[in-house]
Amino acid sequence: MWDLLDIEAGLRGPKGGDAVRLTTAWYKADAGDIGVLDGFVGQPPPGGAASITFNLTTFRGAATGGHVLVRASGGPASISTPLRELTKTGQPQQLPVWRRGRPGRGRRQEYTVTVPLWDWTPGSPQ
Repeated sequence: MWDLLDIEAGLRGPKGGDAVRLTTAWYKADAGDIGVLDGFVGQPPPGGAASITFNLTTFRGAATGGHVLVRASGGPASISTPLRELTKTGQPQQLPVWRRGRPGRGRRQEYTVTVPLWDWTPGSPQ
């Protein structure tokens, strides 16, 4: 579980499943649009970079090793954004997500999670 005070103190950085807010328009996304970091919930992305997807539908589901996988579809999406380009906001963000329900078409389960929010200004030197 995360704590905004840990983020403010620099004890926790961006992790899989966190929300990212654009500070400027980028491709077909507008300033203020919310995206999500792909990866595993609560785990820092490998290599210090991750894909960010905007205009999204976000899936969360069980993965090997007891982790929860986060994958977003939508777009536009970055290929590999360095986490050092994200800045803390000190704010939480609610994200609608879904997971697989019972087998069969149209049986996904939708719910909402509250995650840390980071700002991203594409192309800005940090």
